[in-house]
Amino acid sequence: RLGLQSPGLVLGSLEKALEQSRARARKHFDAALQQKAAGDWARAAQLVELALACDAREKQYPDELADLLPRANAERAADVRRKADLLLHGDRVGAAELLEEASQLCPTDAELAHRLSNLLADLGSDLAKAALYGERAASLEEDNVRFRKSLAAVYRRSGEPQKARKHLQRAWELDPLDKE
Repeated sequence: RLGLQSPGLVLGSLEKALEQSRARARKHFDAALQQKAAGDWARAAQLVELALACDAREKQYPDELADLLPRANAERAADVRRKADLLLHGDRVGAAELLEEASQLCPTDAELAHRLSNLLADLGSDLAKAALYGERAASLEEDNVRFRKSLAAVYRRSGEPQKARKHLQRAWELDPLDKE
């Protein structure tokens, strides 16, 4: 007789734990909405992730997270870029690391990829990585002559004249009056 009542007790305690978890999720989600209203996208995204961990079945949480993550990543990338700009005047290697982190957060920012490519090429430490980021910038903005010429310079320095010629040819097609 005691054994028959025991499963009901366990089920009741599981339901109570589930209710508590959902309440915590709702609390985190409400806090996230407050952070979003205040403009702190990164903290809002963290709180929504916590809410999602507490209650994965709620359909509102993933939608809100999908809305917050791009803004949070852009905010973080802007912060990293500001720090990199400060470092560019002193520690250029540290600036390259920060720009690389920002580029990973914003993989579709062509100007950032171009800037990182130029910095890596100037440092001369990793021309293959400089070419990779230069290719990213050129593929994101295919009609940008400046990106093409910079990428050609990277390929010239790395001893790949055929690739350099290809990008200079494309730059010439885009701007036939460019003297370089």
